[in-house]
Amino acid sequence: MDATTLRAIADTGVDCISSGALTKDIASIDLSMRITRSYSV
Repeated sequence: MDATTLRAIADTGVDCISSGALTKDIASIDLSMRITRSYSV
């Protein structure tokens, strides 16, 4: 589903439309926020 086909699909009377084009080719990032101890000598 993308912007060019949105209107044609919506005009068929469907109740819900998938928006997979928003997340299909996204690069992921690590948000795990793991905390490790750091010791100074």
